[in-house]
Amino acid sequence: MTKTYLYSVIFVMATIAFSTACTDSGEDFDHNSLYSSWERVQYHEDHELNYVATLEFKRDGTYERSTKFRNPDTDALVGYIHFEEGTISLDGENIDFIPTRYLFIGHEAFWGPFEELQEWEINTVSQPATSTLEYREGGSNLAIFTPCNDILSSFCVPTQVYTRVNR
Repeated sequence: MTKTYLYSVIFVMATIAFSTACTDSGEDFDHNSLYSSWERVQYHEDHELNYVATLEFKRDGTYERSTKFRNPDTDALVGYIHFEEGTISLDGENIDFIPTRYLFIGHEAFWGPFEELQEWEINTVSQPATSTLEYREGGSNLAIFTPCNDILSSFCVPTQVYTRVNR
């Protein structure tokens, strides 16, 4: 009985040690791999165009995010829907996007040239939502998890997975 008890204790301790060692606390999240351009591309059947969400992280702590349409055959830009720029706040694998400029095409058109985007006022009173970053596929993909907003219960963003752009 003593040997069984000893083996049980060793098993439990080993399980705790392995599960703790495999837990990603986010403290060792590699921010250097983050500074790049990332894209999500989806084919939009209604317009027969690629819907492209682009996110660029810069080493000076700023970011640019845009959505646009591109021709799937030539990859030529057709037009913008939205453009945003701002700063980021990083804490391990957590990130806050703090926009300083937000442009949108408006309601008259579905997309347009960058020059036709209209500036929208940014709500500076609300706190930014904290998202969690996760590298996938050996760092070639970046997943961004944003929890649902408790105040705006309709604001739930599905996990966004971007692919690193090698240009």
